[in-house]
This record gives sequence, C-alpha cells and structure tokens, in this order.
Amino acid sequence: MGIGTVMGLLRRESGSKVGEAAAGTALGLLAWGAGWATWLPLTGVDLPPWKEPTPKVLLPVLDHAVFGAAWGSCMS
Repeated sequence: MGIGTVMGLLRRESGSKVGEAAAGTALGLLAWGAGWATWLPLTGVDLPPWKEPTPKVLLPVLDHAVFGAAWGSCMS
C-alpha cells in the first residue's frame, strides 16, 4: 500500500474516467513490479516473478491492475 499511495499522490492531474482508470492500472502494475521484482526477492520474502509458476504470478498482477483501475475511476 505504501508505494501505491505515494504514486497515487504524485499524480495530481485528473482527466476522464477512462484515462484515470488507465493511469490507475499502469500505476498498480508498476507498484506490483516494484515490489515483487525488487525488494521482496532481495529480502528473501518471495522468489522473483520469473521463477514462480504462472498462476501464482497472474493473480497478484490482476489484483493490482483491477484495484488501480477502480481507484483511478473513483478518484476522477
């Protein structure tokens, strides 16, 4: 929630609902990638996504994309 909150607060311009949903999706995926591909493997909490089976990686990616889109739509 920390990096997603920071990225959301840094985005100050608002546009149409579709544009905000797209930006929210992109920021959600960026937040997922920043966590799972960097600090989680570095600290030994989890394996990097390229070493995990596809279903285990796909669900968090979809979660972050949908949550980002919903949040972007709500905040426009």
